[in-house]
Amino acid sequence: MLELSACVLFVRVSHRADCLPERDLLSISTRKELANPFTHFSTSLLTEVFMRNSALQDIAALLGCPAAGNPAQYLFEHAITATGLDWRFLTFDVSPDSLRDALKGIESLGFRGCVLDGPLRGQATPFMAGASPAATFSKAVDLVSCQKDGLFGHMTIGRGLVEAIRPHIDVAGSRVFLVGAGPAARAIALELALAQVKEIFIANRSAPRPRPHGAHRAA
Repeated sequence: MLELSACVLFVRVSHRADCLPERDLLSISTRKELANPFTHFSTSLLTEVFMRNSALQDIAALLGCPAAGNPAQYLFEHAITATGLDWRFLTFDVSPDSLRDALKGIESLGFRGCVLDGPLRGQATPFMAGASPAATFSKAVDLVSCQKDGLFGHMTIGRGLVEAIRPHIDVAGSRVFLVGAGPAARAIALELALAQVKEIFIANRSAPRPRPHGAHRAA
């Protein structure tokens, strides 16, 4: 159980390098083990996404509720060191009622983007100028990138989890039992369907939530 929790915490801020155009903050090689993930980051991708002005440090942040205990800052700071980038990662505790103002601040101050955690993920969609297919399907955002046209939302946990388990099991053709039907579960179900699992069985505390989304059964 401890090993699984550590894996899930890591994939929140990681992504595979060949999954663009969803341009997430970090990228690792999914062909290798996660024992020392920071050695596998794509420096070119990080440079392309974050470095805009060599005279200023680019800044990314975690917005959480609560933010205490979240490992994102630790992971990002190690990634910064590993890739040699001159930028900073900050952590802020933001209440759901203050999320809109916080996101406006992230954009106005020229941050590169932010990671969202806890209840903030399910409340950020209305404040996005655009969203990835995974964010649209799950109706949640766990990563925000600041772009010229405004804030763009991503939902990375589904693909991150699928890529984390690929080295250990063959996802295609598998039968999967998924506990929960919230935003994270929907994002995971979508990525499992795209990975060509045979069936997805969903269990939830209340009956109305796990209604068909088109990802319960994959051909």
